[in-house]
Amino acid sequence: MILITGFGPYKEDMNSSGELVTSLKESLPEELISLKSSLAFEIITCDNTSRDTGHKSLEKQLNELLKHYQPEICIYTGQAPPYNKVTIEKIATNSFMREVIDPMRPVAHWSNLPGTSKLRDVLEEKNIPERNWQKARLAPLVFANTARR
Repeated sequence: MILITGFGPYKEDMNSSGELVTSLKESLPEELISLKSSLAFEIITCDNTSRDTGHKSLEKQLNELLKHYQPEICIYTGQAPPYNKVTIEKIATNSFMREVIDPMRPVAHWSNLPGTSKLRDVLEEKNIPERNWQKARLAPLVFANTARR
């Protein structure tokens, strides 16, 4: 099983990652049709009440999704408002807004998702703006929580 997630609106009226995941779920590209039964598309929502409730809400939803799907691969998409490019994030840090999320967890986790270099080539070929960013900025908790499993 491959779990692909995006985010619902967060500090904006719309989140492009949620739109992407919804569009994939509703109209799967021909190249992925053969994998349809192995793909799960989900939108994670964030509680904006406070930083703490936001993290707890994200972690609860993620734990439920991981338990339900038991995926072999997780692909997390997200949107950072200042960026207008696809960002391939390879590391999630245990911090948000310069504060440690959970002092009991490792400082960071590296992604082991294969094919990111090839993905950059495809984006470039299609003239889709891309930047190779090493640090996960949107929801490091989501990535880090999965990495510890």
